[in-house]
Amino acid sequence: MQRIPYGHVATITEDDVTLRRWFRPSFSDSRVNSVARMREAVQVAVADSLPDSPIAVAMSGGLDSTTVAALAAKSGRPVVGLCHVPVEGTPEPSGGRDLGDWNRAVATANYVPGLRAEPVINDAGLTMLDVLPAA
Repeated sequence: MQRIPYGHVATITEDDVTLRRWFRPSFSDSRVNSVARMREAVQVAVADSLPDSPIAVAMSGGLDSTTVAALAAKSGRPVVGLCHVPVEGTPEPSGGRDLGDWNRAVATANYVPGLRAEPVINDAGLTMLDVLPAA
């Protein structure tokens, strides 16, 4: 296995794997224009990626997943943000039960209309797909 370099796409066929660069950012714009262009690109990417089925996003509470969840909710359709919550007594790197991601996911859902945070507590070997609401 190899990591795909940033800004590249891999095309895999039965006979070959090819890499090609697909993103070449331009830094000739002002910072304001660059931020606006990036915002628009992310909004378009999320809108173009929404399925026709119910929308669920794996939310870690971090900047990228909460941004995707909030932009998906702007579609006007309900979005479920699924967030891992450690089982009580599970050792965490912090030494305790770290609910930081869950707390940030809930705060985002409380702020963004159409977004609902749902905990995924993996005490029964469930995956995030197992807890999705029925269509």
